[in-house]
Order: sequence, then structure tokens, then C-alpha cells
Amino acid sequence: MAKLHLKKVAAGISSLEELKTVHAQRAAILQAEEGAYMSYSYTRTRPVHYEELLEGGSLYWVLQKQLVARQALLGFDSWILSDGKPCWRINLSPKVVDLIPIQHNYFQGWRYLKQDNCPDDLKSPEDSAKMPAEMRLELRNLGLL
Repeated sequence: MAKLHLKKVAAGISSLEELKTVHAQRAAILQAEEGAYMSYSYTRTRPVHYEELLEGGSLYWVLQKQLVARQALLGFDSWILSDGKPCWRINLSPKVVDLIPIQHNYFQGWRYLKQDNCPDDLKSPEDSAKMPAEMRLELRNLGLL
């Protein structure tokens, strides 16, 4: 398992369901345009330790001041945005994995996340459907989850 991951704020996303929908739509578009089944996000700078991140690392999403989901990192491509600005496309698995949420403050850009500080995945998809992320966070903070 990777020892280093990234974390990024899901800017403009209001819920975990919306995050999943956005990445499913991106995966469908990339599959049609490039024949690759993956999703993506953008960043201005490529992480210095990108090779280590690609050894099984994930991108962890911060949403509503919580780490709530992750996607496996697949690669980094040099890219030009529609406004002509250069950036890096972070290639991601289209599968968004729900986490047992933990509190996390907002920040700009991305940050490294060490394996020791990563929240656990939810044990089953049914757990996510049964309990809203806010409730999971509250129960975890109370030591009940």
C-alpha cells in the first residue's frame, strides 16, 4: 500500500453524491473522447513526489470540512486548459470510495497525506446508503463509530 497520498478540496461540490456524479460523467466523456476509462481533476503544479504517489496512492477529497472519499491515482499529464493556461491533469480511477469521514479544514490547492493519517474506507457500500456523511462524522467524533 502507498505511503503517500494527496488531499484536495472538492471545490464547487455540495455533496458526496454530486462528487460521484461528476466523476462518473468525466469518466464517460474521457472514454468517448480518449478511449480511457478514468476520471480527472486539475492542478496548477505537479507534486514533486508524484512517482511515489503513483505507487498505490489515492486522492482524498475534502467536502464540507471532512475527508469523505478517495479515488486511486492513475497518473499525471501535462495539460492546457480551455483558457490557454498550462496545468497538470490528475488522472483518477472513476470509482469514488466512501470513507469513514474525519474532520479536516479547508486549504487551497492540494496537500500530501501520509498513510498514517488516512481515514478508513467504509466496510460496505450499504453502510454509506444507510447513514448520511454528517451523521457518520458526528458518531465518529463521539467515539461510537
